[in-house]
Amino acid sequence: MNIMGRAKTATMKDVAREAGVSIGTVDRVLHNRGRFSEETARRVRDAAARLEFQPNLVASNLKKAQWRTMMVVLPHPHQDGGFWELVVSGINRAVQQLAHHYIRVRFAHYDRFQPETFSRIASQIEEAFGEQESLEGVPDEEYAGVILAPTLQSLSADLARHVAPVPVVVLDGELPDVDLLCSISQESYESGLLAAKLLHLMAGSGRFASVVVGQDDYHLMRRRAGFEDYFCEAATTERIEATSERRLREIVRDRMSRTPPLDGLFVTNAAAHAVIESIGNALQDTAGGSPVSVPPIVGYDLLAENIACLRAGSLSFLINQQPENQGYQAVYALYRHAVLKERVEPQIRIPVDLVTRETLQFHQISPIPAKG
Repeated sequence: MNIMGRAKTATMKDVAREAGVSIGTVDRVLHNRGRFSEETARRVRDAAARLEFQPNLVASNLKKAQWRTMMVVLPHPHQDGGFWELVVSGINRAVQQLAHHYIRVRFAHYDRFQPETFSRIASQIEEAFGEQESLEGVPDEEYAGVILAPTLQSLSADLARHVAPVPVVVLDGELPDVDLLCSISQESYESGLLAAKLLHLMAGSGRFASVVVGQDDYHLMRRRAGFEDYFCEAATTERIEATSERRLREIVRDRMSRTPPLDGLFVTNAAAHAVIESIGNALQDTAGGSPVSVPPIVGYDLLAENIACLRAGSLSFLINQQPENQGYQAVYALYRHAVLKERVEPQIRIPVDLVTRETLQFHQISPIPAKG
């Protein structure tokens, strides 16, 4: 007997009976996993449409108790001054909140200065995804997608293409011309413009340098492009490039010991503290032990070492990329896509947080400890 004339809600069992197949086959067709023929898929979908079947996706996921695993491919947590530890913290916070939805992650870390370490991980992931596609029926675990930090641009693009149609979420960067579920980052070009404007306001015209640490990282190049486009003919800009943090220190020390001096620097990643240390050593040697001043510097990220430089006054501005929030948003993007079947925006932009020594107290931060 229906209460208040409300029609009985169709169940998966009803759809299976209508289509003449098993409940397991209905599950595979409606969730597009496992093996089934085109004819079987047509019968199941037609039956579901006739019965106006509306699956309770969250309840279905809980009932099956099937783990959905997200592969997370990031640089080693300690690299970039510990930036990636903050990303991991945000990912773990989201996973804890979604544990009752059988969401979990598997981390695969690579050395972003050693491309071969990324290639090994990519091969393992591609093999694992290929094995899953060959399984019949519904396995105890399925891959919800990949969360990827594309610090090695071309290798990351290759991985994203090879795992398709598995959804890929990119954080702290972009992969142009690659089909992604979404990318999560600040607008790189605009933040480069902001850094240039800040240095221009502090130092006026002069000679400015952008510092890049890494290899083929697209979003760092976009930041540099914004920085250089702002100055254009209003000032002289030069580039400082290093393929590792150790090499960065050597190059910076060499540049600061030569003329003409620099009137400001823009560090395009979290290495501002390393640049400041190198500058201080170089200027101290040049001055023969006399007090020295560091030119205005704009950098990124609320890491413990950078915060210390900001408080000491050797760092003028920090642009906070909210790495914990990026990791958190990446997990929820895949969850919304894989479990709730919701549409995910192709770009999730993280607001620019501009931090100074005076405003530091107003930012909710839990920086990682400095490395001993």
